[in-house]
Amino acid sequence: GILYDKGEGIQQNNDMALLHYKAAVENNNHAAQYILGLVYYFGRLGRQKNHKEAIRLIKQSAMAGLPYA
Repeated sequence: GILYDKGEGIQQNNDMALLHYKAAVENNNHAAQYILGLVYYFGRLGRQKNHKEAIRLIKQSAMAGLPYA
């Protein structure tokens, strides 16, 4: 997701970034939970802000022990 998000080594693509972030979240990737939370919090990748979902995801990653969450 990060590569598509940032366009590093591949063409930047919001939809592909979101797809990969969501897949990682479904596989309990805590860093992806945090990043997707930020996407919703700030309304990145062409998405509208959704603070409720953002807080849920960031809180999940914090509860899992992600140090910067």
